[in-house]
Amino acid sequence: MAQVADATGTAQSRWADAIAFGLWPSRGLEIEGFEIKVSRSDWISELKDPSKSSAVQQFCHRWWIVAGSRKIVEPEELPATWGLMIPRGEGLEAKVKAPLLKPKKISRKFCAAVMRSAQRSHSASRRSVLEQLRKEAEDSAKSWALHQAKLEIDEEVIQLRQEKQSMEREISRLKKVTSDYESLEKTMGTHFRNWNMRRILEEVARNKLDSGGRQLISAIHEIQTGIEKLGEISEKLEAFSAVLGDGSSPPTE
Repeated sequence: MAQVADATGTAQSRWADAIAFGLWPSRGLEIEGFEIKVSRSDWISELKDPSKSSAVQQFCHRWWIVAGSRKIVEPEELPATWGLMIPRGEGLEAKVKAPLLKPKKISRKFCAAVMRSAQRSHSASRRSVLEQLRKEAEDSAKSWALHQAKLEIDEEVIQLRQEKQSMEREISRLKKVTSDYESLEKTMGTHFRNWNMRRILEEVARNKLDSGGRQLISAIHEIQTGIEKLGEISEKLEAFSAVLGDGSSPPTE
């Protein structure tokens, strides 16, 4: 646990950066204290008054200096009762093993300080766990909402693509019939676009068209309105293509 004082309230005077309690009898149930040094100047300041650590060290079986780099502490500078840990990869190594000390019996003041530190650690841990659970719940809710939105969008995209394909087929059909229609106009040397059906039928009778020609003429009325529909469908198709993002466009002749 971090930041353990030698007492509580106004009685506290010194702190250890961290205290570790052994929990297994087979390992001696040792109490180990740790002081962290992040700079050479911080270490030199500690050396000027090494006795200040005794307030907490007196209850510990081992006392360690944890240096932030190999250049902060020289092993020969250590007091005889201290050990040294230095970085190694993502962990630490014991450069100088801390000797086993003969600690004093834990005082009631130090016991209270340890319990106070444990309570702070527990509260911080509990807040961290609750915050993590809250975040996970929010993330799950967002993921579910995004998943549902994606499903709805996918369904809409499928519908749009189906409608788009239907429009493309209709455009192709209308263009084919329009092509035949224009060929008929060219053959007969006239334009039907502004004619009404009566005049068209009179022209059919005058030219004595065969059955195939008569069937084509019967579609002229549909084509006259279909030419307008073709423009509307083309505009919709372009809009759908933009929404779908596939860069497609109405088929051309």
